[in-house]
Amino acid sequence: AVASSQVTSARPRPPTSSLGDISSVAVSEIDQTLSQPSRLNSITQEIQSQAPQASDQSVADELASVSVTDFTLEEADLNTAGEEAKVTTEGTLVTNINTSNLSTAQTEEAKDVVENSITNTLQSQGVLSESDTVTVSDIDEEGEVQYEVEMNVDPMDGMTLNDISAVVAEIDSTLSDISTLDAISEDIKDTATGSSVADKLSDASVSGSMLGETTLTNDEAAVIETSGTL
Repeated sequence: AVASSQVTSARPRPPTSSLGDISSVAVSEIDQTLSQPSRLNSITQEIQSQAPQASDQSVADELASVSVTDFTLEEADLNTAGEEAKVTTEGTLVTNINTSNLSTAQTEEAKDVVENSITNTLQSQGVLSESDTVTVSDIDEEGEVQYEVEMNVDPMDGMTLNDISAVVAEIDSTLSDISTLDAISEDIKDTATGSSVADKLSDASVSGSMLGETTLTNDEAAVIETSGTL
């Protein structure tokens, strides 16, 4: 017989954790523990010891000889303890923007222009919602734009770690599409019109994208619900 089970792991954690920390460490720990024969034997013994308490005698008889021989991990679900969590994904855009001849104020304005252009493009393509934000932290002299995409995760939406990973993968895929990069390039030029950096960004071109680390931020304890089959 196959039985489905759900393991809930509630643990305090740092306010910011990478999705890799959650999925690869916490969930793997559950998988490794429940895959040990000694643990499965303990579960078997516990079930057998509880069997006499069953109200139905046929159930009690069935459980009295039960044997747990294997465990398969299925899906990990994330519960943010009733508080809205934030998923932050870092990334880099490769551009031809030269900030070496810009003043500090102009560089900040250029960052705002690029920030708005990334936001406009991703929202227009349905990748980000209006509540999600993009922050450009730096544009170096080589034209590399460092940015962060921050997405709000409502616990009522029932999003799983796989769902979050899929959204991040969609951002990566979208920003790797040459048509998206062209759209950002054109938006930068349009958004810069009338600004102090209009002439500096008039030939702006975005030619590449690299996605970095994704982190989860929440002030409360994380609750990880893992479904599995015994």
